[in-house]
Amino acid sequence: MPWGDTATEIEFANSDTFHFSNCTPQHAAFNRSQPGKQWPGVQGLWGGFENHIQRDLQTGDTRACIIAGPILDANDPSEDFGTGVVQYALVFWKVVAVSARDTNGRRSLRTYGFRLSQKDVVDRFGVDFAPGENARYQVALSAISEEAGVVFDDVLLRADTHAEA
Repeated sequence: MPWGDTATEIEFANSDTFHFSNCTPQHAAFNRSQPGKQWPGVQGLWGGFENHIQRDLQTGDTRACIIAGPILDANDPSEDFGTGVVQYALVFWKVVAVSARDTNGRRSLRTYGFRLSQKDVVDRFGVDFAPGENARYQVALSAISEEAGVVFDDVLLRADTHAEA
């Protein structure tokens, strides 16, 4: 059941799910609930937690407000992903707010805060970005430019891992 009493309220609530408060690199073995064979013995903590929240909300009132973001620290590690050194977070937070009924049927707000770390995964496997199972969809930036009419800066074109030789 969507949030809101009117179509406009529902649309605004749905649109609010697309903000980038958590736009920072996460290792796939942390982010995905089933990270894959390349990270043996790992169950993705962040992805698994998101699945848990979805399962838990399938009973009763499914309305929830979920917000998340990184916990930035001056001592976070840095890596050059091809366009210069970038610092990335190891620790992330997530807050889940739901309406719960007490034994008398009265509603009250319940919030749950969580702190999850990808440090163990990064320490074990390093930080990396690779297309993985999406490799079949990877194309050169020049192909995107041609099809979409988007002009990429030369810095991005020189860093293209799928550039046509």
